[in-house]
Amino acid sequence: MSTQIPLPKSQPKSMYLFRFFTTASVVSMLIAFAAHAEIYPLALQDPAASGFSINNPTNASRGWRFRVNDPDVYVTELGVHSPISSQVSQTLTLFDFASEAVLAQVTTTPGPDWIFEDLAAPVALTQGSEYIVSLYFGDTGGYYYGSRAEIGNSWFPTGTIEYLDVRYANNVGASDFPINSLADYLYGIPDIGYEVGPTQVIPAPGAFLLGLLGLSATGLKVRKWL
Repeated sequence: MSTQIPLPKSQPKSMYLFRFFTTASVVSMLIAFAAHAEIYPLALQDPAASGFSINNPTNASRGWRFRVNDPDVYVTELGVHSPISSQVSQTLTLFDFASEAVLAQVTTTPGPDWIFEDLAAPVALTQGSEYIVSLYFGDTGGYYYGSRAEIGNSWFPTGTIEYLDVRYANNVGASDFPINSLADYLYGIPDIGYEVGPTQVIPAPGAFLLGLLGLSATGLKVRKWL
């Protein structure tokens, strides 16, 4: 024998079900968002406060090579912090080190401090493989640089993303592979934003509800990629 739980007279069944669905949806989406927040290997540190120097060549690229030490890493953003980030647009490129292929490329909108641009689609990285994230500047140059002794170990990540060396090239274009290397320095400074685990489709109503809840203040982003 089944037992029915009466609904309050002031609450229509459709309203009750809507509230239940809304609550469950928000909880599930919060869990999904928590699992897919962007991670930045350089941790959004401030180079201006860390002992970096400044150089300003033109038509050159500066970046760093890294190894991926964990599975299910997806790059979703490329970003930069340079002395001229607030003045001009800059080109950021993600290279596969083994094949020298361009995996992703974005152009920044000028702004202060760290600037990150979303990729058109996430790029899946392979555990054990190596990649390069590179900053290119054309007629207007300007980048931070420093040695490990000058800027400290916090600028040389060792976890899921492991720093290997600096990669650079002069008199090149944005898509040209940076062939030169230098150990224990950091040039640029470009970085990646990545997530761990496959990205998920978030329905538009969920984004609306999260907006109502003010979740934009948490810094978590809605992802609509598979």
